[in-house]
Amino acid sequence: TIPFSLVELGRYSIDIFDINSNILENIDLGTLNPGKYEIKIDLSKYSSGNYFYRLNTPSSSLTKKMTIHR
Repeated sequence: TIPFSLVELGRYSIDIFDINSNILENIDLGTLNPGKYEIKIDLSKYSSGNYFYRLNTPSSSLTKKMTIHR
């Protein structure tokens, strides 16, 4: 689960990528209103290791690291 808060109306997406910056998945969240959200992502197709996710906003982006343990 990825929690996030939005301050502006706009189109949002999340990219999941590996440590080599290869985008593995793009999740289009559509147009969202300001507020708090949580998105559940099925990570079962990824092996154990370190990955990153990037929340793309209309005016910027935020990247965070995540680790998958099997």
